[in-house]
Amino acid sequence: MEKKLKQIFDGQFFDSAPINIAIINRNYEVIAANAHFERYFGKWQGRICSEVCKKIDIHCAKCQADDVFENGIPRSAEEQGINADGRPCHYIVHHIPLRDDDGQINNVVNLSMDVTESSIWQREYNLLFDKVPCYIAVINQDYRVIRANEKYRESFGDARGKFCYQAYNNQSIPCKNCPGMKTFADGKDYSSTVIGHESGWDKNYYLMHTAPLKYSNGKPKLIIEIATDISEINKLQEQIRQSHDFYTSIIQEVSDGVVVLDQKGKTKIFNQAARQILEWNYGRKPGSQKILHLLPDSFNGIPDENGVICPEKDAAIITSNDEHVPVRFKAFELKSKKITLGRAAFIQNMKNIKDIEKTALTMERNYAISPAIASFTEIMKQLMGEIEQGAKNARNGIANKNNSEMNEGLAKVKDTYDKANMIISEFAALTIAKRPRLTFLHPNILAGGVIGLYSEDAHSKGIDLRSGLSEDVGPILFDPSGIEICMSNIISNAFDAVLRSDRNNKEITISTYEVNGRVFIEIADNGVGIEKDSLDTIFETMHSSKNESGVGFGLLIANKIVKEHGGDISITSEIDSGTKATISFSRAKLELIAEESRELSE
Repeated sequence: MEKKLKQIFDGQFFDSAPINIAIINRNYEVIAANAHFERYFGKWQGRICSEVCKKIDIHCAKCQADDVFENGIPRSAEEQGINADGRPCHYIVHHIPLRDDDGQINNVVNLSMDVTESSIWQREYNLLFDKVPCYIAVINQDYRVIRANEKYRESFGDARGKFCYQAYNNQSIPCKNCPGMKTFADGKDYSSTVIGHESGWDKNYYLMHTAPLKYSNGKPKLIIEIATDISEINKLQEQIRQSHDFYTSIIQEVSDGVVVLDQKGKTKIFNQAARQILEWNYGRKPGSQKILHLLPDSFNGIPDENGVICPEKDAAIITSNDEHVPVRFKAFELKSKKITLGRAAFIQNMKNIKDIEKTALTMERNYAISPAIASFTEIMKQLMGEIEQGAKNARNGIANKNNSEMNEGLAKVKDTYDKANMIISEFAALTIAKRPRLTFLHPNILAGGVIGLYSEDAHSKGIDLRSGLSEDVGPILFDPSGIEICMSNIISNAFDAVLRSDRNNKEITISTYEVNGRVFIEIADNGVGIEKDSLDTIFETMHSSKNESGVGFGLLIANKIVKEHGGDISITSEIDSGTKATISFSRAKLELIAEESRELSE
């Protein structure tokens, strides 16, 4: 409204109009007035209208503006007041509602004129005729222009004596569907869109209104033509049409299904992708009831304060052939300012994507063990070399009848064989493909159980085993035994790292948290840390921090278990500062693995 008022105040018409113009608010204060009003009634700033026009300091008892504020209907009245010279005056005032963008009436425009000064009024009328921002011409029965205002003359030249169609279009015959011809015929008002050419022969469009001005023998002798240039509106309409066609083409060609219902529930948009996903093979669009049956129930929900009916989520829809199809679905309300236009849904067919994701999960599982194969091969070569060396020593001892050398060689063969046998056994367990047995479990319960399992051992070794479990994490699909093994392997390494540290305060912290549909489990220690060279290949080779007490499969097994859950594991470390292992799981991937397991069981 402030912008609209500013436009009125800044406009040339406001101050140049030859009538009194004032704008009052609901407190009947004059908030704006033109120069003519101030010359006629005097100073108005900071005063109510009755004080300005009638020199009284109370609101008029029968003010017509009351009704205008109440019902929005313009009112007119004859009033008596006191002018700026202190003399009684008689004037006609028109009260016109001024609506804001929401349709509320917070201001009223008062147009008034002194009916006792007809000569002044005539001059001012002529000024108004010339200065109004539209084209005005007076036409006689021969369709000749006998008078035209300034804007008309500027655009079409001095048209007096010319045929109106000659002035507008430079043509020799009357315009088709001429509204003036109809007004001359029956004396009624008519409106029509006509094409005209201004100076320079630019083609423009005009909205023309004709009305009888003077009668002779009961028929119009003169008519007035009032035209407004709507060329820009026409261009805007054409741009809107092109934009409509442009976006309609896009909507029809996008791979996502788009469904739009208007505020009355009528299906307005049902693109080709929606037809394919929902297997809708009929020529007509489905009705609203059928749409509500095909789409998830959430589409019929109540929007939140942001207009979101259903945030993007994985769902299942029922096609017209009663087939269930996995989709990614979202829906929102369509609004223009405070007016609800309808609701829209976007549907992405996830069947092919889920097939690809399943393939990717299988590849991830296979990749999790492939680095270990090369490492296993290299270690087995080393062990075979050690067995061969032990056997050689034993043979030399026998040949030289040196029992000490013989026994030392045999012992080396036995120790190396036992170690190789243990590595082969663990490697076999590592390479066996295993599908996790998923069940809903709270990560905090699982982590708490592991903390309890190691708490006594930690206490006996002077380690502070801490808990940092977030209350914002919800239950998730897990294979409890697998994740427990994974965490135990990491914690075992953490125990060794802090025990080898010179710190007095030896700490291991197990934390959980969730971010954007991913659940995280962190195990952090303040131990000796891991060298960068080892850290770069920690999941590609058999790595152990326990020297002779382990064979280095712990992290490889942990990585394999995490990959079987479709998750990720990463380790960061700094020498003499500590190590942090972060395991994360995607809820969406776990749902996919669960779905895959259900399909296999069926």
